Amino acid sequence: MSNLEVHNDTTGPESQIRNDREGIPSLDSLVALALAMYRDAMVPSEDNSLKKKHLDRVYGDVVDVTIDTCLDHLVNINIVDEWVNGGDWLIINERRDEIVNDEDLEVLLRDETERLVDDLEPLALADGGGDEITRREVVAEALGVGLDEIEEQLVDDEELWDWRENLETAIEAIEDEETVEKGGDYAPIRVIRNPYRYELTEWAVELAEA
Repeated sequence: MSNLEVHNDTTGPESQIRNDREGIPSLDSLVALALAMYRDAMVPSEDNSLKKKHLDRVYGDVVDVTIDTCLDHLVNINIVDEWVNGGDWLIINERRDEIVNDEDLEVLLRDETERLVDDLEPLALADGGGDEITRREVVAEALGVGLDEIEEQLVDDEELWDWRENLETAIEAIEDEETVEKGGDYAPIRVIRNPYRYELTEWAVELAEA
């Protein structure tokens, strides 16, 4: 249940929104979100932009449709601006729990790979025909290679993204296998899309203050 507030102003951003999106079911929600963002100074001159998930948490109860729907319309009519802080992608070192975009990806991958390889049983032990499954066997199966081909498969200096994916596959295979446990400290290098941040456009502020 929302706490939708509609003022039906004849000027400012509300008038612009109503003219540009006349007749759509979510119209009142678009107005309510834009006015709430202006009230809370989510404007270019302030450092108050928010990610979508935070917008949903703060303003989800003032609209009758999804925040996604509202933002799509408001961005399209230049009332809300969407932008990213930094590059389009974030590189995350999970072991350190840090964003590492400014570090050398090859160095990061080599460090985690060495940690993983150090945790794999010696080839003679893994190939000894014992009943207990080994981490080396788990990784070899996940990568689709022989027990003696893991290191070569993991490290590919010319294709860093393949290297990253292979490392992630190997580590997740160990973590997901109930019969083995990690014996070292290592984690994948994740790559995720940098989430958009949202605030009112300068034009929307000008409309509100006219």
